Amino acid sequence: MNQKSRVIKKILLTLVLVYAVPAVALTAYKFLRPKTISSGELNYVLAWDSSGVKREGKAWVFGTNLGYTVRLTLGFINGYGLQLMSCPHSHSWLESLLAGLKVASGSVLAGHSQGQDPAALQINTIQNLLELQTANFTAVTVHEPNYCQGYFVATRATPNSKNLNAAMAGKSIFLRGTYTKNGVTKAFSLSSQNAFGDAHKLFDLNGQVHVGISAGPIRVKFTQHLKGLFDNLEFKTDSAFTRSMTVLRNFNNQISVGMLSGKVHPT
Repeated sequence: MNQKSRVIKKILLTLVLVYAVPAVALTAYKFLRPKTISSGELNYVLAWDSSGVKREGKAWVFGTNLGYTVRLTLGFINGYGLQLMSCPHSHSWLESLLAGLKVASGSVLAGHSQGQDPAALQINTIQNLLELQTANFTAVTVHEPNYCQGYFVATRATPNSKNLNAAMAGKSIFLRGTYTKNGVTKAFSLSSQNAFGDAHKLFDLNGQVHVGISAGPIRVKFTQHLKGLFDNLEFKTDSAFTRSMTVLRNFNNQISVGMLSGKVHPT
């Protein structure tokens, strides 16, 4: 065998290794891939709970932990996004080997999404706190095997925000009303351009849970609670910034995330 033939055989062997091995590995993956990597539907519901707050006409009346009576006569908040956050996990050695491998069509393997998380839903909707409404959204398709937390974020309204009004232009929250303490009543208004978001544990009727992809869809409800909205707020001495951030923090911290359907397991 001459030198030229040996060089040609080496080139052919290299080509086989470069193109055939990934193809074989991908074929094996289709048969051996872990059952936890799949796709499923996720439905979000955004609801309200007004328990613990009194209604007077069209206004809400709050009693705060600092002794104020707050009468809310106008209120809006821009709910921007909802999301279930996947549990920390590691993929199998085969998934890790193939994680960066793209098939001819250019799509990546399930469980390794790129760009925006498929579980993230941008709602960008201004909600009227005096006219509470439950909202259901179109299902999204998700890929991670298990989800451990729900995330809600409020941001300032944009020209594309649903239900945009003059009071909320460029704001994440706008509230107006009166507060009373020691027999003295004064008017107030507060607003913010700041965003605020946080993660929340998942619960069902039996306690804290995680939820996993299965043949049935996941349905999850984010409930926004009015009670405690003005707690820890000192109207007389807090700065405008502190007052608005206190309310934003109260609002987000009291959101609860409940599983309505889906394959759940205790934490």
